[in-house]
Amino acid sequence: MNVLEKTINIARKAVNVVRCSRYYKIREKKPIDEYAIYLESRKCTDFASNIFHIAKELSKKEYSAFKVYIGYKKENKEYIAEKVRESGLDNAVLVKAESAEYYERLACCKYLFTDFHLSHKYVKREGQKIVSLWHGTPLKTLGKDCKSETQASVQRIFLLADYQVYPGKKKKNKMIDAYWLKNIYQGEILCTGYPRNSAFFDEKRRIEIRSDLALGTKRAIMYMPTFRGIAGVNRNEEQNEILTGYFEKIDSLLTDNEVFFVKLHNYNDAKIDCSKFNHIKKAPTRYDNYELQNACDVLVTDYSSVFFDFAVSGRKIILFQYDLEDYLRERGVCIDMDKLPFPRVTTPEALVNEINCTKNYDDKEFLETYANYDNPNASELLLKKVIFGKNDDAVAERLTFNGKKNVVIYCGPLDKKENEDKFWDMVDKLDLSAANYYISYFEPVMYSHAERLSRLPDGANLLGMWGRFSFSVTEALAYLLAKTGIITKKTSDILEKHYRREMIKHFGYNVNIDAFVLCHTGDNDVNKLYYYADGEKISVEKTDGFEYVPFENIADYLNDKYKENK
Repeated sequence: MNVLEKTINIARKAVNVVRCSRYYKIREKKPIDEYAIYLESRKCTDFASNIFHIAKELSKKEYSAFKVYIGYKKENKEYIAEKVRESGLDNAVLVKAESAEYYERLACCKYLFTDFHLSHKYVKREGQKIVSLWHGTPLKTLGKDCKSETQASVQRIFLLADYQVYPGKKKKNKMIDAYWLKNIYQGEILCTGYPRNSAFFDEKRRIEIRSDLALGTKRAIMYMPTFRGIAGVNRNEEQNEILTGYFEKIDSLLTDNEVFFVKLHNYNDAKIDCSKFNHIKKAPTRYDNYELQNACDVLVTDYSSVFFDFAVSGRKIILFQYDLEDYLRERGVCIDMDKLPFPRVTTPEALVNEINCTKNYDDKEFLETYANYDNPNASELLLKKVIFGKNDDAVAERLTFNGKKNVVIYCGPLDKKENEDKFWDMVDKLDLSAANYYISYFEPVMYSHAERLSRLPDGANLLGMWGRFSFSVTEALAYLLAKTGIITKKTSDILEKHYRREMIKHFGYNVNIDAFVLCHTGDNDVNKLYYYADGEKISVEKTDGFEYVPFENIADYLNDKYKENK
């Protein structure tokens, strides 16, 4: 790193510290606005799906007393503003991501709705209500099944959420299992159905959009393939070349009574020119994606979870899986594709042939498994529960716990093979039936080395810490003084406050941890985080405030300590 790069890096850190100072001051001093709602879609890059349909519900008269704020990124402002107008939410206020107002809204809004995760700087306040509406339904491997990616950012938003919303029992059970939420998540599970899937019950809106697009009696087909690749690696150039060739063939086989709408992943969309085709068009962006799907007669996809949603319409679904073997080898799926009721094709010719055939499969069992909560009034049910507290025992539930202690073990970076083997050999010796063990890691370190966590045994869990530690100006100064050996009661009090807030930032208020075990003491921030946490503290090295147990004895010690919990 040269002098300029170092200077830029220091400047960025300084800006970040100043920004955090203002945010944390607001969080401490300003009251929560009981009539303020914050909506965020896809990390402020979109205003679609469940968030869009919640906004439509919020535009109704019974919510007129509430102020609604919507996050956006600079490059998406016009697009999001247009989507907000389309939702009917005329009094909404757009707030730029990472701006001072953005953090003020995160600090002071009573209700926060997101379909992804919130800023890693965000620290939940007691009294705030977070609603998580995860944007996809599990088809691709994810969570514990995806060994090539860390999972801390996703797990964190689930743990912070007061409410998790699901469209069906299968997704609910899969997400709870995939992100290790059993025995640790204390919020509510809402079985209200997904707000976005209410679109498939709206015949009036279907007719309006078809009329607006001048479809008449034409058959409209929506093609929505998934992203190719894994975190940090994509296959989009290769996919673009393949799709361009396929589109040429498909276009030649379609008739003038058919329109083939294409909605590609953001990485692909700008690279493919559909203007040269007669029957293939880019999906118009002026409509909500789910309302546009509802105006179509057929969905064509591959491994995208969109078919879980479209199935609610009762219309035909075709899986165009021209690269099935490659995709399964690289990314994988978490359900048996052979058990899906939908027809599967691998060539453009077979695809067009299937488009021209009527639906001839039974998807009743599929809908009962994956979409049994979906209904026309999902947004209404959700908002009445979250905002007005109207409880319906049929749509709300909590997880049951096994009564065992929750024990967090910090593994450190595992940056040497000998350390990695030593740690996992110790974990293999633990009696996993005696306690709920959570192996904790620091995601900024592990993000590019997820394979170091792949030896997690069945019965053990992961509990990641997402995002680096955030300091205010005062905390940064106290931290630097402490590093140089200047420690006073005042600096100690400042740092205790900092680390206690960081514990809330990472895990929220809905997590109960009984004991913390340091199997790596080289990360001072993690040492202090555990030191100030509520719960028993154990370390494999002599550390102030921790019970000392040598590493070679730690498995036997924990097995003996929790054997009565079995």
